[in-house]
Amino acid sequence: MSKTTKDLVADVYARHKENLIAETMDTNGGIALVVSDLERKPAHVRVLAFDEEKKRLDSFGFLENNRMQRQDLRLQKVKEQARKLADAGEARSSMADFQPYPASDSIRDFGLFGKDPEIGEVAFSAFETRVRSELDRPDADAVLENFQKDKFVAAETRRLRKPLADFGVDPIHKDAVRVLDALDTYDWKTLRFYGGDDERGLYRRQAAEIYPLLADFFAHNSSFSRQVIQKQKPLNAELAKVFGVKEKSLKRLRGVAWNTNGLSVSEIVDHASAIPPDWFPKDEDEWNAFTTVSKTIGRRLKNALGELTDRPLDVLYKGSKGQWQEFHRRCAQAFMDTRPPQGIDPDFEKQMKETIDWKKVEKAAKRGDEDYRSAVGRQLSKLEFSDQELRDDVRDWMLGLYRPDMSEHNLQTAVDQTMEMVEFVRNHVVMPAAATAVTRVGNIDDICIAGNQFHAARNTAMQLLFMPDLENPSSGKTAPNIFENTRYYLNDLARITANTIGDGLDVNSLQSLPEGHWPRLFGGNPQAPNGIYFESLTCTDELVAEGNNGRNADGTEGLRHCVGGYTHQCQSGFQHIVSLRRACEIEDPRTGQRRQSFQRLATVQFDKIENFSRPLKRRQFYAVRDTRPTDDMRAALEWFEQSVRAEDLALNQDQIQEYMAANGEIVMLDEVEGICGYKWKEPENINNAMMAVGRLVHRAVTKDVRSIDDLVQHPVLKPTVGSIDPIYGATMHDIPDRPEPEPEAAADAPVM
Repeated sequence: MSKTTKDLVADVYARHKENLIAETMDTNGGIALVVSDLERKPAHVRVLAFDEEKKRLDSFGFLENNRMQRQDLRLQKVKEQARKLADAGEARSSMADFQPYPASDSIRDFGLFGKDPEIGEVAFSAFETRVRSELDRPDADAVLENFQKDKFVAAETRRLRKPLADFGVDPIHKDAVRVLDALDTYDWKTLRFYGGDDERGLYRRQAAEIYPLLADFFAHNSSFSRQVIQKQKPLNAELAKVFGVKEKSLKRLRGVAWNTNGLSVSEIVDHASAIPPDWFPKDEDEWNAFTTVSKTIGRRLKNALGELTDRPLDVLYKGSKGQWQEFHRRCAQAFMDTRPPQGIDPDFEKQMKETIDWKKVEKAAKRGDEDYRSAVGRQLSKLEFSDQELRDDVRDWMLGLYRPDMSEHNLQTAVDQTMEMVEFVRNHVVMPAAATAVTRVGNIDDICIAGNQFHAARNTAMQLLFMPDLENPSSGKTAPNIFENTRYYLNDLARITANTIGDGLDVNSLQSLPEGHWPRLFGGNPQAPNGIYFESLTCTDELVAEGNNGRNADGTEGLRHCVGGYTHQCQSGFQHIVSLRRACEIEDPRTGQRRQSFQRLATVQFDKIENFSRPLKRRQFYAVRDTRPTDDMRAALEWFEQSVRAEDLALNQDQIQEYMAANGEIVMLDEVEGICGYKWKEPENINNAMMAVGRLVHRAVTKDVRSIDDLVQHPVLKPTVGSIDPIYGATMHDIPDRPEPEPEAAADAPVM
């Protein structure tokens, strides 16, 4: 390592130590270790407290919101807050600045009760973030490439744990922590429940060893503990009664000590009992895939489809056969964006498809990173690129083609975006179609839309998209099929929205705003302490450039996600889209010269502001290709939201309120119109909306629904129509279903 690089490391580490501090302080009756991360604003603080009299440990966290800039004064305020919360005892959980810091996290961080400490890894993560934010990319890469991470982690572990030498010992049984290994998180009450040296403690630990995944349930249900565990009743039979499942279903969980991965006890029992016996995971890797699927698909889509069928998992998991890693991969693959970088010449794209040996690339992806990169490099050498940046874009695209993102975040994103798709179809097709049916066969003139109507319309949208025949739910779409549709929806959202909404509502543009623009959320470009700044997007062109699948005309890169189609949400839904950016130099494609510009990092969507005195409501927050924003991006957004809460950062309140006042009456003059965004009383407009989403709808519907006239008579729409018109809803079972449509010529393509 060169002297220059050593100096860089020394400088960054000195600032790192000034900002990540571990110190002890006296409390009312004990001592506390306070670990402060002052690099972040607000600072993140973790406290491990020890009560000298009771010989008990406790832990909690908080954010330091003080606006002072001097480090010594900030640290003084941190200690004042820590002492106040420590002395408050259990009452601290109701205090505004309190944040949980569970026993499980503090034990893992500091290596208590024989655990390996992880605080050194936490410190390295903070150090790495500082290196990348303070140094230019070549210097940062040089520092981290030659960095001796193991030595750093060991040294930081010693530094941050050293104050623990002043602590006493909490007499918890040595096996108590061991029997809780399967739990993702647990509190001090749970730990002490298993910590006794007497017979009662022994029986409790034995119960947790039989059912490790249910250890938290035992600890927080004192009646079950007294009546079953202490009296040594048959555990399996009593648990089956409590959870309402068969004993043989529950037995699958006996002895399973793999981590809960954040699933609740009821979710674990529910999901494990809902699958066939031979589908239960056979090893830890399969279990981890199963719990990831359960936390995402099983948690939200199961609940959503549960209103349509009593066996939603049979539909979603159909064909998985208990191969959970493979099923997880299929879901991730279905959701993956496979489009080549935008801006590639069609002839060159055709040449790529014909020249590259895609089978060799796919095989190399299964062997490892080095083979994969080498195979991609060899294939790219067959082509001639106009510039290095285009070659890099194509390389990055190819490297992702056969390696889907298997993270929990990606699968959760697929689920969340699926429900966004459901909401889109609900608002732009189901609502106006149901309103049309009411005007034709209903008994009311004034249509009101509230919670019941939205709920019924959501279920109708899910039927249209996933499961139109409730008598035969097994014909519904599986999770991979659903995610494939969702990806198509996201990739084509700009076109779908344009064809659905058309010109949209006649929104007034304020004199203070350019034509077609909506107000900024804030003035200027506020910048977080780590250098990331914020830009409020205010027109369609800016949204399109933000989400572009490749390089824009100005040389900046788009983030390859669907924000380009969100004009309606901002213009007449009064939502706000904000771009997170970092200043940098780029090459201007028009001049070939280097110039100051920016790199897009992530995009956040905030909901309509109903009350400026309340915190901003975040809807979505994604980095490139809908991936999870990195630590520095999340820290920057945390700083931004906290600055708004503390009123350090002023929102553009007057202009936003003026804009909403000017357009609110237009949007809500007709409630259905305000929801769908177009003149729904003109049937051709609903036909256009149906055609725009036609590829998303289940083929059992599209085969014979060709227009609004067909849809208003379709049985799937009846519950929504009935929710709008109570009289129709009370009598709709007496109204015959529509007759089978007359055969039409093959040339007539279905609208949906």
